[in-house]
Amino acid sequence: MWPSSVLAGKSALEIRGMNRACFRLEQTQPGAQWMAFREQRHKDERMAARYARAHAGLDKKPITPTVELFLKRLRLVLHKLMKKKGGSAFSIIRNACLKWDLDNSGAIAVEELLGACRSIGVPITRQEAEEVVYCYDARDTVIIAFRAKLKDLLARRIREQGGSEMGILKALFLKWNTSRSFATSADDVRGALRKLGMNLTRSQADEVVGYYTPRSAAAQARMCASAYCDNGGGGSSGGNGGAAAAAAAAALDAASYFDFRELIHDIVKGERSILAFPSQEEMEAVQREGLVQETHRECLNDMAFTARPVRKPRNREVEKFKLRLRDRLELIIEHRGGIHHAREMDYTLLCREIEGMSHDILSYVEDCDVLRGLDHAVREPPLNAEVRAYVRGGVERAAARAAATAGAAGAAIAPRDLFLGTCLRFDAGSTGMVDGAGLRRVCSELGVALKLAEADKMCMWYELGLTLTPTLIWALDLTLTLGVRHVRAALRGVTISVPRYYHADVRVACTTSAPLSYPIVQMCAWYEHGGRAAFPYKELTDDMFGPAVSTAPAAAAVATRLSAAAAAAALRRHHSATAASNKRAAAAAAAAAAGSVLPQLSGGSARRAVAASPNPSCDKSRPRRHNVGGGAAMGAAAGGAAAATAGASVADIERKRAQLQKRLKELDEARDALVGIKTAQQSAVADCAGA
Repeated sequence: MWPSSVLAGKSALEIRGMNRACFRLEQTQPGAQWMAFREQRHKDERMAARYARAHAGLDKKPITPTVELFLKRLRLVLHKLMKKKGGSAFSIIRNACLKWDLDNSGAIAVEELLGACRSIGVPITRQEAEEVVYCYDARDTVIIAFRAKLKDLLARRIREQGGSEMGILKALFLKWNTSRSFATSADDVRGALRKLGMNLTRSQADEVVGYYTPRSAAAQARMCASAYCDNGGGGSSGGNGGAAAAAAAAALDAASYFDFRELIHDIVKGERSILAFPSQEEMEAVQREGLVQETHRECLNDMAFTARPVRKPRNREVEKFKLRLRDRLELIIEHRGGIHHAREMDYTLLCREIEGMSHDILSYVEDCDVLRGLDHAVREPPLNAEVRAYVRGGVERAAARAAATAGAAGAAIAPRDLFLGTCLRFDAGSTGMVDGAGLRRVCSELGVALKLAEADKMCMWYELGLTLTPTLIWALDLTLTLGVRHVRAALRGVTISVPRYYHADVRVACTTSAPLSYPIVQMCAWYEHGGRAAFPYKELTDDMFGPAVSTAPAAAAVATRLSAAAAAAALRRHHSATAASNKRAAAAAAAAAAGSVLPQLSGGSARRAVAASPNPSCDKSRPRRHNVGGGAAMGAAAGGAAAATAGASVADIERKRAQLQKRLKELDEARDALVGIKTAQQSAVADCAGA
């Protein structure tokens, strides 16, 4: 409700406008809040990834001088082996480690490291092997999981109650450290972390204590224990045995405690207090040390409010070739070793660079690159071949019937010319195309019964031989992405409808090796033309009867036959017009004679009188009148009318012949253009396949 001070002096229209604005704000505010929350979450994830990458090197153990000396000897031996036998440093070390990894665990112990080094000729002692194993120890999986879970629990405690990581941990361990000596046992660790919500087992707590126990104390405990065992447990050595036992017990007791400040510093390493802010000098020092290295994608994400993709490469074929080359090189070097030239090559650096290059490329390999060779990747259904054979048989039978009807005088017409000429007859617009209904009319004219579904499928199949338009590519991309079931839901706002018999559940892999399924191609053709597709009937004619040896003579023969048929029809029309004009002239003369005898009659009476009166030339009772002038005039009129009709018929024939010749010329030009387009498409597809 608005307060009265706000509504004072406002009209009802203004109050309704204020209410409407508040309603719009309530409707749009959750969306804006959700977008802000999502952007904040993405920013936190980027900052976490940046921090993890910056402090990844801080968790590594320091390399001691003994390990450095061992690495130098290993490099010398590997250099000699690569010169002598070939391969790379990575492949040689990998083969040796795989050979001596007896338990197939992916990690090697001290004995296995000794055997692997001796197999490749690297001198190493047991003490050096122990130090190398400790430096590259992979046993700290429990410690890694312990750190991650402790970090999460500390973050939750900070969100709920506030504070800092160091303050929370110090308060917990000081509460359980009753002696105030900073020495913490496994039980103290379990009790302190139980207050934080982490329940550790006894073995896990012992491993944590052993990890943070100083190496000197652990080594002293092992030495005292071995000395106590060598003395036989202290039973026969008197005072020396008791001293050894006491020393061993003290050493073991010292090894079971650790300074919890080491654990706290390890957990909060690299973290700052929530009240501290880094200075400009510290940030510059960190950047100079190279601890923060932003990638190109992170820079783009920081610049834009939302993440935007990187610009596509100009040549996708070259990038895909690089990917295939990268995979093949990796397989060869991994299985057989080797380098690409005589000098040394850093295999790991090469693989990292190629993999880093490939991440942005894999997301931009689109289906339209593969769909350019669609006519070679689509499997033709067997129904098309059956329908073509059926139509061809019907056309051949129709040609045989036409030849039998024409007899010996008429020239037999080839089935190809008969089918093509029939298509030309029904092609009123001279487009060179025919749709499903037109194909059915052509087949019905030739005496071939073709179903509507068969005609539509043939029409859609031959229509795909033309160029792939953006709408068709979009339909294929939509089908391959969403699946056939979800296409209707995605196109709910579009006026195009999918026919019932195209709802096939087909899963298609868009690759050149796996052909696309025909129902998907049919559905895409249906989308392209809105339910009506047309195709060039010349292609269907070539598929049924083969390409013509000489197209020009066939077209000339068709034109000659069509011209002859048109001339015969015009001649028949001329004869019928002449006979009709003669009949009209005779009727006019009879009417004139009847008018002279019966001048008083008019209209229907005169016509009935003329019809009822006998023929004057046959009436013997009446005197015969010879009207020579009237007969001559009537004959002259009839002759003039016949001559005019004949002249008009000849002019009509010539005009129709000129129109037919012009149409045949246009059809020849269209055919040549279609042949050129198809040849260019085939050559382009062949070039792509060769590349």
